[in-house]
Amino acid sequence: MSAKQMRYTLTRLCLDTGSIAILKYLEPFIPTESTLSAALDGGRELNLDIRNGRVYGFTDFFAQQKVSVNDALMITPLESNRWQLEIAQKARAIPAATLPVVAAAAMESIIEDESTHIRVVRKQPATVSPYPNGILYPGSEKTENKIEAPTQISKPEPAPQPTALSKISSPKTISPLEPLLRSFSNLGYLVSPLETGLQLEVRLPRGTHKIAVALEGFSDISAVLKAGRLQGAKYLAVAASADRMNFVDTATAFGNIARVELEALSTLEKLQEHFALTPLELEGYWNAGGIRQESLESIQHSINQRLETRGEFSFVMLALRHFSAPCLITPEDIVAKLPGSGIGTSNVLQVLETLSKAPFMMVTPLGMGEYHLKMNLERGLEELSSYVSSVKMRIGATAPVKADNTLIRA
Repeated sequence: MSAKQMRYTLTRLCLDTGSIAILKYLEPFIPTESTLSAALDGGRELNLDIRNGRVYGFTDFFAQQKVSVNDALMITPLESNRWQLEIAQKARAIPAATLPVVAAAAMESIIEDESTHIRVVRKQPATVSPYPNGILYPGSEKTENKIEAPTQISKPEPAPQPTALSKISSPKTISPLEPLLRSFSNLGYLVSPLETGLQLEVRLPRGTHKIAVALEGFSDISAVLKAGRLQGAKYLAVAASADRMNFVDTATAFGNIARVELEALSTLEKLQEHFALTPLELEGYWNAGGIRQESLESIQHSINQRLETRGEFSFVMLALRHFSAPCLITPEDIVAKLPGSGIGTSNVLQVLETLSKAPFMMVTPLGMGEYHLKMNLERGLEELSSYVSSVKMRIGATAPVKADNTLIRA
């Protein structure tokens, strides 16, 4: 049995379940029986269970070692059913590529469980990203990353464009609601007037619902909420600036109402510029009390995870420049080209598996941890670009074409 040390980068799922996935490079070292043992520092032993494609039994070990997401589990096979384990913690002081939204805090929220209606969040010390903005936000090197403080969203605009609110007769009543309408429309809601407020509607095969929103300082809040109830609104809400929100009584005759901070709504729009946010993702916030600046931490955490994945993928792609295709490569070859990045073999394997499938098809798995790099990076990206352009042309065609009518081979 080879005594070569292998690196496994830990994910949130690993920490939450006390387990690791049996990736391809681990398969030769997994015994046929359902258990194996591991040697730890100080002569300690750890008994592990094998089931459902994962190795379980790490919960106490992870807790004792105080591991975090992206720390590495170093695995050295000793015998047919025995490993030696060590933890290699990721450096915590790498400069962060900050999101252009909520300022980085000393703590970050980790989503323990999440459904359409419920979010269970805990706090832990904030981690930082090693990936430069040029990787995370293509083209951002040429622009200012810092976002200006959100403007007062309820400030009247001098010349609003005609919208569904034109049903409200007076121009004076249109202007204060216009920015609110625009913000919710940009987030994917169907918006229509409701008394002196707005009705937001989400139409989905499952999860269709309505939200009645009144604007503090302008709307007749009781009239809007009453109309919302009569229209079957699932959620009732009042929008106000953060400094006015304390004056809003959320306990009404219609039940508790959600709060919408105008500044938080502006922040959501900034996030929307980089990542698609939809009403389905936002429903949990209505159920949990509304859209407030502090409640957006869980969305930022989710986006941070997407950024980490994008950064890892981009770095692995760029590492392929160092290889002259066609050639054979291994995950270890690529990791060697990424010193100090914190990207381990398991991350590289996931990217290589993606690159082996459509629409990339740049590499072919050969087994035993080897991959055939069929083309260089430039050609691979050119072929991908050509394919994307072909799809865009089909999407923009005047006459609809059945998806199975003609294969897109570009």
